[in-house]
Amino acid sequence: MKAQVFLSHSHQDSELVQALEQFIESGTGGAVELFNTSSRTQGIKPGADWVRAIDRSLETADVVLAVISDNYRDSEFCLVELGAAWALAKRTIPLICPPVRQSK
Repeated sequence: MKAQVFLSHSHQDSELVQALEQFIESGTGGAVELFNTSSRTQGIKPGADWVRAIDRSLETADVVLAVISDNYRDSEFCLVELGAAWALAKRTIPLICPPVRQSK
């Protein structure tokens, strides 16, 4: 069974996340299934209830990779995803993308 990986990120960082997605896929030989809301193939289908789709993907995730950037930190929804991962006791790996401001 493939490991389920949830890529938590700001849509403003979608280019960076797409590169990360390619890196993970090439390095794992298909051993993981990624959920990336910015992906046309692995993201949320048009017309779908996107909040519910994210909830379901977080619930089934084995690992949450949080791509922490200024955009992430400034997004209330990203912080809610991170809080949900914590509340669900998901293994969460923060990937810090400098520079990240310490305050607004």
